[in-house]
Amino acid sequence: MIEFKNVIKQFGEKQVLRGISFTINEGEIVFVIGKSGIGKSVILKHIIGLMRPDSGEVWVEGQELSHFSERQLLAIRKRVGMVFQYPALLDSLTIFDNIAFGIRAMTPEKAEGLVHQAVKEKLGLLNLHSDVLARFPSELSYGMQKRVSLARTLVLNPSCLLFDEPTTGLDPVNTNTVNDLILRLSRALKVTSVVVSHDMHCALQIADRILLLDQGVVVADGTPADMVYSENQLAAQFMREAKEKIYGNQDRR
Repeated sequence: MIEFKNVIKQFGEKQVLRGISFTINEGEIVFVIGKSGIGKSVILKHIIGLMRPDSGEVWVEGQELSHFSERQLLAIRKRVGMVFQYPALLDSLTIFDNIAFGIRAMTPEKAEGLVHQAVKEKLGLLNLHSDVLARFPSELSYGMQKRVSLARTLVLNPSCLLFDEPTTGLDPVNTNTVNDLILRLSRALKVTSVVVSHDMHCALQIADRILLLDQGVVVADGTPADMVYSENQLAAQFMREAKEKIYGNQDRR
């Protein structure tokens, strides 16, 4: 489904990706974790062609993207949806028009009745009521705005979803709603999910695999159970933080 082969990306003198390689299979939920500024979001931007590698190859659904034109990338972006860290809703549009924006732009031939049906269906998946559709983003809480932004991405029925810190700023209830949705999409519809996150607790709950980045390469790649028992020092640090989130600073030995 997604494969990076020796991808190198440099910004000025800083080499962010140093020959990174990994494969993500159809329907997998893969968390990409690591310290801030290590290149996690850069990976997502390569998958949808917002960035191109300086060298190496990026494969998505059997196609190598490095030399794709913007027109060719458009077809990929219809199947690979991006959920950004911040809602990025259009303030001047209603919630309905925000959610429908992508489907109208990408599939202008779709009848308006089918657009309405798709929007309401995605609202239901995210536990949002139809009474929000006539409201504007400023009238919603931050948590509701994030769920609306996810509905906007889902409305095109992508085969792959890219999440950049999807639960940042959410309370535990909304965090669980997002995690449950990612899990349901993977299991019921075989949607592939690539989740960039600092939240090891969420990763341990729903990930099939976890990729740990450090110094521009993957230093650990395995199941949540693999990470729990990993001897990698950075993995152990993330595990300690996850335990503190669950148990606080109590000694649980």
